[in-house]
Amino acid sequence: MICCICNKEFDEIEKIDIDGHEFYYRGGHNPHPIEEEGRCCTNCNFTIVVPERMKLSINNKNKD
Repeated sequence: MICCICNKEFDEIEKIDIDGHEFYYRGGHNPHPIEEEGRCCTNCNFTIVVPERMKLSINNKNKD
């Protein structure tokens, strides 16, 4: 698969290790709000997509 953010190839099933726990992702990640279509790799998900979602969530809370 090709990441719609960094355009690098990644395995359809990715394994990551967080604090000794293994997690598997099949088919990449939802890239919204960075991209509207496609799938992104785990690296882009954690370094670009999730921070942007957090920023948008904080901004929406501050509007209330």
